[in-house]
Amino acid sequence: MIKAILACDDLGGVSKGRTIPWPKNSKDLGWFQKNTTNNVVVMGSKTWEDPLMPWPLPKRKNVLITTRKEDYPGADKYLSGDLSKKIMNLSTESGKATVWIIGGPNIINQTIDVVEEFYLSRIPGKYSCDTFLPIDKIEKMFEKTWTEKHATVEFQIWKKRKTR
Repeated sequence: MIKAILACDDLGGVSKGRTIPWPKNSKDLGWFQKNTTNNVVVMGSKTWEDPLMPWPLPKRKNVLITTRKEDYPGADKYLSGDLSKKIMNLSTESGKATVWIIGGPNIINQTIDVVEEFYLSRIPGKYSCDTFLPIDKIEKMFEKTWTEKHATVEFQIWKKRKTR
């Protein structure tokens, strides 16, 4: 199965200056860890370069999307080219493990057609972000099927709408 998991603010913002702009959110980090551990995580080079990102992520197969793998040692696998096709192949190769696309928005835009579920962490507030998720596209292609609200985050699961 192919899923995406990201956090965003009220405006769909995910980063400012190439890093997460909101204060550390242990509830959200726990949600991310619970869902992605012992699975495959796929990210672009900007996500890999985030100073708050420990790389490679432990207890996960780390897949990096880049054409310059020599610049990014430490990933378990590297992908480039037709990302939708490569992600589908990766899902088949991964057997029962879930393939999680963890960002950034550019990678989401390139692979959204093969994503079956979106796990969104909505962080309350506006953080002057300079990078955004395609929220309108997500809301059009996916249906919110579950929410769990906490003081510092609202977890949402969006499943792909059935096409007619």
